Amino acid sequence: MKCKAALFSACLLVSVQTVSAGALQDLKDFTNGGKAFYATFVQSVYDGNGELIRESNGEVSLLPPMKFRWDYEAPFKQELVSNGKKLWLYDDDLQQVTVRSAKEALANSPILLLTGEASLEDEFFVKEVGDRDGLGWVELKPMDEEADFEAIYAAMDSAGLRVLDMRDKLGQSTQIQFENIQVSSSLNQAIFEFTVPEGVDVVEQ
Repeated sequence: MKCKAALFSACLLVSVQTVSAGALQDLKDFTNGGKAFYATFVQSVYDGNGELIRESNGEVSLLPPMKFRWDYEAPFKQELVSNGKKLWLYDDDLQQVTVRSAKEALANSPILLLTGEASLEDEFFVKEVGDRDGLGWVELKPMDEEADFEAIYAAMDSAGLRVLDMRDKLGQSTQIQFENIQVSSSLNQAIFEFTVPEGVDVVEQ
């Protein structure tokens, strides 16, 4: 899967400075507020030496709990869609759709942090780690030792979530930067359903 693994890994690219008094509360409000979230994003994947190995961009829509849509536009078209029960991964290049149980596929994954399914204190060791360039940073380390990632770092400002950094256990890292953020009370529910294109292979897992 060309860029989906990058959703579940990344690094902290900022230095720790003064403690942000509100970053943790802002993150809690974001994850538990039940608000719909839309943004465009740039996702950068780095190797263990900090060298950029892949960059992609697209747009994301979230509607807690467990409904989301990640549309990758470049360099490869891919769609990751959940209606809360099913998770579809569509790879346009391979002309293939993989369908899984959303709950099973996303267990212990960082994306649960964004969908309101995971309680911060129940799933993570959480602490504020500092401010930089107007962003307050929060560190989240999974309590589950079987989790595929080592840590998540979320950067907040008055608009909400601006950066999501993750690091996997192999040292590969990913940074997702959000722009054009829109927060509202709802989104069109139809965008969280996926219609399989004609002629595309379907793999059920």
